[in-house]
Amino acid sequence: MKTFQQSLWLAFLTSCAATLLVSCSPPAQKDGRESGYYGDFNRVSNALVSIPGVVVTNFWINRDITLEEFGFDVTTATGKPVHIAIGEPDALRRLPRAELVEALRKEIERK
Repeated sequence: MKTFQQSLWLAFLTSCAATLLVSCSPPAQKDGRESGYYGDFNRVSNALVSIPGVVVTNFWINRDITLEEFGFDVTTATGKPVHIAIGEPDALRRLPRAELVEALRKEIERK
């Protein structure tokens, strides 16, 4: 009887560990859609790649229950590297597409 209880306990712990492991990953994939968990990240990424002469060379994401902060390293047409960081309260996250592209273009020029 003790072996059966140990087997049940082991199965329960394994199930809990698997559930915890799965629940820690982001709720969606970074697939380019501008809505959902990665929506703001994808909107900014899509806006950056639409700017002529700008190449995204790297990115980072702070994953949590919500996507808090993220950023990009870009290179301009002149070869100048620029780091862009977007925080959770950043107004860029709420701009319409055309305004976002223009704001990012200006930020890149300023740096």
